[in-house]
Amino acid sequence: MEYPDFFERATGNAPYHYQHELAGVNAEAPCTSRLIDIPTGLGKTAAVVLAWLWNRVALQREDWPRRLVYCLPMRTLVEQTESEVKRWIANLLNNPNGLSPEAQNDLKWLSERSPIILMGGEELDSERKEWDLYPEKPAILIGTQDMLLSRALNRGYSMSRYRWPMHYALLNNDCLWVMDETQLMGVGVETSTQMDGFRHDRKMPTAGCCPTWWMSATLFSSRIDTVDHRPPEAGWPVVRLSDMERSDPNGRPYELFNATKKVFRAPLALTKANKKEYPARIAQFVKEKHVDGTLTLVVVNRVSRAQEIHDALTTAMKGQQPLYDPQRVGLIHSRFRRKDREKGERLMQADGDRIIIATQAVEAGVDVSARVLITELAPWASLVQRFGRCNRRAEYTDAEIYWVDIECEGEKDELARPYQSGELGEARKAMLTLTDVAPAKLSEMQVPERKVIRPVIRRRELIDLFDTTPDICGQDIDISRYIRDGNDTDVQIFWRNVPVDGPTPEERVPAPDELCRVSIGDAVKFLGKEEIRAWRWDHVEKRWAKADKALPGAVYLLDTKAGGYLEQLGWTGNVKDKPTPISHPEAPAHEANEDDRGTFIRQWETLADHTANVVRTLEAILATANMNGQVGTALTQAAWW
Repeated sequence: MEYPDFFERATGNAPYHYQHELAGVNAEAPCTSRLIDIPTGLGKTAAVVLAWLWNRVALQREDWPRRLVYCLPMRTLVEQTESEVKRWIANLLNNPNGLSPEAQNDLKWLSERSPIILMGGEELDSERKEWDLYPEKPAILIGTQDMLLSRALNRGYSMSRYRWPMHYALLNNDCLWVMDETQLMGVGVETSTQMDGFRHDRKMPTAGCCPTWWMSATLFSSRIDTVDHRPPEAGWPVVRLSDMERSDPNGRPYELFNATKKVFRAPLALTKANKKEYPARIAQFVKEKHVDGTLTLVVVNRVSRAQEIHDALTTAMKGQQPLYDPQRVGLIHSRFRRKDREKGERLMQADGDRIIIATQAVEAGVDVSARVLITELAPWASLVQRFGRCNRRAEYTDAEIYWVDIECEGEKDELARPYQSGELGEARKAMLTLTDVAPAKLSEMQVPERKVIRPVIRRRELIDLFDTTPDICGQDIDISRYIRDGNDTDVQIFWRNVPVDGPTPEERVPAPDELCRVSIGDAVKFLGKEEIRAWRWDHVEKRWAKADKALPGAVYLLDTKAGGYLEQLGWTGNVKDKPTPISHPEAPAHEANEDDRGTFIRQWETLADHTANVVRTLEAILATANMNGQVGTALTQAAWW
């Protein structure tokens, strides 16, 4: 079987030239770290996943990593990528002709036990939960940067501390890391580059190759040039569209690359003077520009503004009809519980007449093609991603984009949040020169990168993380500064009806559908109110402890009477907004630090039998993983002792 046939069986489409080249089929290229600079909508996810499946599974190449680790900045992107990967593997299994028996066995293993989803609140099924017990098998892991980078730093979020070293080892050896949508990752990019440098440092050798691929249409190569990760003399290899793909008018890449997107400055702006009436004015502007029977996408920079614009469009004033049919208006942002968020997503993916009000949650990985896009001014990288949601499939000849200026006073003007005025100023200069933002036009733009000073993990700090012992207060080393930017850390909150005396230790862990992500700033304000009843599970004391402060990455239980959430709007932070709790009686019990369920399986076994079983299992793993020599000898000796 040749790669084009393999790719088409999986996806239903023939590969583009760059997808063909990335798989290394012409030169049997080794798997090395690189940049992938491809415009939105041209199949980057399929390119990297199928390249790995082809080389590691179909060709059984041992110079390609055993595990694929697909890292994304947002939960919604994880869910979309998961469904695509499952579909591709199923398609290959349904038509395995031409694949070796070994390749078919690996595909069957992957279909049953991958992808392994790592994101906050997600409970894996029994087949995937024990993935770390099979280091010799291929695996595909898809997760958010919080879950994956924390595990790569030996401080895995939302998992038993006793498995930290297992995930730490498996994610730093014999892995291909794919960092997708890097423009949304903040400090996660610098952390990934430093870790790539450490994995290629002879002082810290790894088992098997462990390269990293950074994917984005807007990533500057200087972002991956960090103190312990210097570029090779010829620079980092970069995958781009070929000259043929850019110039062949009969090819699909050319059609998408040159899709017309006329851009205009909106006749209104957000200012300090008009911020109260701004949502109503934007809502009226949206109604005027919307084309019946098509999708209009509105992207703003703050969740609160998205909620206000949604209300202005859908709420009837006294004696008047709403500006637009509420059934055809959706709201999408990152501060929803899963089921509530899915309502807006279903409307966005539907056909026909609809208006979607959204935040940065649609900047990446969302396969929609709007006829009209209205966006607030944002940093250049964010604008480029937003433009990718307009006329994405090149089906319109009259697609339009309107950008709404934000007039700031000073570098840290509140109106600019979550960005800085300087970032918006650079983007404004670029936008004032443009009349069309087709990908071909954008590729000619050179917008200066704004320098941002971010924490960088060093070798000494990484070595300190080998020690997983808590301090005398039961706290662990805080790695959050290496995971997300300081102003981009979240907590998770869920609501239940809690007795007056507080939750009992038997209160179950939250199910994924119950969780709502909340910014650390909002959580600090909300939990600090005297009337708020909130708790956090204490793994040491094995009980729910009263919580009055927020910690990055933590999960909090709130009494429904505390409020702060509405199903149609998401997180509001208003104590008057009372959510309806979601019941999940099947949720598992909490795990405490000293829990060791494996000790109590009630099956008698002598030490000699146990040791013999350990050695036999190890020998099988070594044979499958082809690990012999000094490493195999050392592991066998350790098993006997």
